[in-house]
Amino acid sequence: MEITISETVLNYNLSKAEFDAFAHEGVCKQRIVIGEEPILFVLQRTAENEMRATLHTNLVTVFVPENIADEWTAGKNSFLETQDGSLHITIKAADSNE
Repeated sequence: MEITISETVLNYNLSKAEFDAFAHEGVCKQRIVIGEEPILFVLQRTAENEMRATLHTNLVTVFVPENIADEWTAGKNSFLETQDGSLHITIKAADSNE
């Protein structure tokens, strides 16, 4: 998983294996160590209606609503959502056609 962050944008680029794991298990995780502190990034399928992101200590979780997850894993390559009108979340799967 490649993660990029800038001011109001959080981008996730998943490999095919990560995309497949999310499609089958509803979760995908990436652990990054900065100095001595690990940060865990999680994409989590949820029954909630709205996409949202949370930050707790060293854990960043993006909750992906089932309807968006279903559409995405059925063939849509990427999606963009906005949380609270300020944070833009982009999640993209690797695609050999691009």
